[in-house]
Amino acid sequence: MPEATVAGFEREHRCELPASYRLFLTTVSGGGAGPGYGLYEFGSERWLDWQEDLDLLSVPFPHTGPFLPSPEHPVCTEHAPGEEDFSPCWFTGSLVLAEIGCGSFYRLVVTGPARGQVWTDDLGCGHALSRGPDFRDWYAQWLNHSL
Repeated sequence: MPEATVAGFEREHRCELPASYRLFLTTVSGGGAGPGYGLYEFGSERWLDWQEDLDLLSVPFPHTGPFLPSPEHPVCTEHAPGEEDFSPCWFTGSLVLAEIGCGSFYRLVVTGPARGQVWTDDLGCGHALSRGPDFRDWYAQWLNHSL
């Protein structure tokens, strides 16, 4: 992808993409082959359909360890678990990279303490949102496993 496209996205959404993902976008690919059903093409209509709220990218991702919604562990005062299926505050500061299947996704954290990590979002299957490796390591693991 052109550097100008990536920089424009960052300016518009007041965030800086993690270095390993940014380098991937500008030197390797904007999407395609990858874990799950493959990487969504950055900026495409299909990619946009799965993003929670791009205006929330500048808000730090709220998790540093596994997250499973419960009344005992609310993320914010506005959205209590059980009030709605999924709250945008659970996913602030993250982008959906790829679909795993059955309502599960891989998410890249772009802001907050977990910045750069790819998390497995299994909330749609009743499992946790859980931490994974840096984007580069995550993608390299998939490549090595594919070989």
